[in-house]
Amino acid sequence: MFKNRMSTRNASVSAVVLCLALAAGAVTATLPKVGTTAGKTYGEWSADWWQWMFSIPAADNPQDADGKIDCSLQQSGPVWFLAGGDAGKPVTRSCDVPAGKKLFFPVINLLLYNLPGESLTVGDKRSQLDTFFGAGSPGSNRQDITGPRSCNLFATIDGQSIARFTPGARVQSPTFTIDTGDGPFGFPAGLIDREAVSEGYWVMLPPLSPGQHDLRFGGRFCQADSLADHPDFGPVEVNYRLNVVGGVPNKSDSDSDSDSDSDSDLDNVEIIESLYTAFATGDLDTILALIDEDVIWIESEGIPYGGTFIGRDAVFAGVFGKIAEEWDDFTAIVDETFAADNDQVIVRQRDGGTFKATGKSMEAEAISIWTLDEGRIVQFRQVIDTQVVVSATVP
Repeated sequence: MFKNRMSTRNASVSAVVLCLALAAGAVTATLPKVGTTAGKTYGEWSADWWQWMFSIPAADNPQDADGKIDCSLQQSGPVWFLAGGDAGKPVTRSCDVPAGKKLFFPVINLLLYNLPGESLTVGDKRSQLDTFFGAGSPGSNRQDITGPRSCNLFATIDGQSIARFTPGARVQSPTFTIDTGDGPFGFPAGLIDREAVSEGYWVMLPPLSPGQHDLRFGGRFCQADSLADHPDFGPVEVNYRLNVVGGVPNKSDSDSDSDSDSDSDLDNVEIIESLYTAFATGDLDTILALIDEDVIWIESEGIPYGGTFIGRDAVFAGVFGKIAEEWDDFTAIVDETFAADNDQVIVRQRDGGTFKATGKSMEAEAISIWTLDEGRIVQFRQVIDTQVVVSATVP
């Protein structure tokens, strides 16, 4: 909600031509390596996830659990793991997680290991996994394979589709050691394989704001030649009610009734104005400095680049890159900015440009909501006149 007394300022940048071609062109050389967080690749995190899972005794193991669970078991560091689900067994769980933690979990994944007496090589294991996720390098999905393959993947947070889990979300793990301990979630007890491998689709979710959040994810294995369910594998469906505890609470009503708006609100407005200026001038360094690497970026559903993008890499690839590729003279005419509660800045603007494929021009009314944390943009949400945008893209 807005404050009772909003700080309202006319933006100093009234017409911004977004130099996104420059930003998108330089992104691969400038941004951190895609699929890396806290010094590890997602493949390495996936190996850690399996070792975490096997470290928890069967009686307490969250992979087998439903209802209220303890998500703090064997957790440490900046990333916490969430258990997935077994095929054909939908689960609904709830738990507390601390504010400030990234959450890493499998949308759908598989582990391959040697049973006693087996001697599959690492190459053999990877080859078998590829029959489930598409032969070839991670990210491909060939249609000329037999057997099941992953399909119908989904992940949502608070009802919003995470349109791109992460760039390169399908990953192979390095080899790693598993020790199944007392045999949780149906594994044989006491099994050790020092060259286990895993493959699947994963999400590294940025820290959530304090309060309750609904997380859903899962997928299916389908027939190799269609999207029909494979008869030997049921769907994976996992539902979490996450209660994020700790962190900085919302400002109280008494704060809202102060005699004047805080300096931080004015600073936030200036930060957003400087971002629009950076877009106009193609100042990539400023853009990268202001947008957090774990930003949650939400575009209105229904437009060519609509959906929720998690992480700065995904925004550059899925939003900025598409705008630069598909539009000429894309502009944002900023009419007003508003400082709001909870470190938010509201921008009333008009987006315009010419869609290259049709030659049609448009100007669409839009509201952009920017959320900042210590001077960095951690969330963006835009509501735009989708009919105007879509009309320009239709021949």
